[in-house]
Amino acid sequence: MVMTLCLLIYFALEYKIREKLRENGENFLNQLKKPTQKPTTRWVFFCFLGLHMVFIDHKKLQITNLKERHRIILRCLGPPYQKSIILKCDEKSQINMSKKFNIKNAFKTSLVA
Repeated sequence: MVMTLCLLIYFALEYKIREKLRENGENFLNQLKKPTQKPTTRWVFFCFLGLHMVFIDHKKLQITNLKERHRIILRCLGPPYQKSIILKCDEKSQINMSKKFNIKNAFKTSLVA
């Protein structure tokens, strides 16, 4: 029974993403880096693995590594998902973990403050 419910949610999500991609005329890159309007839910989940939530001084939340492919899916899922991810992530203050963020400096500044 639980497995049936999980599969129902899984395929409903896949259907919604595919429908919105078709409606909006957008594409999502598949595993072969080719544009498609029929991504699998498994691939979409896998692509979201690189996102991280960073709390700065226990007050400000930032989402790191948010890319255009994530925004495409969030636009397909609608306002509730966009509000929870995109609105929390200010474009100007977004941190790229691989280039700008140094955890030692962030820790030192939080201790000084």
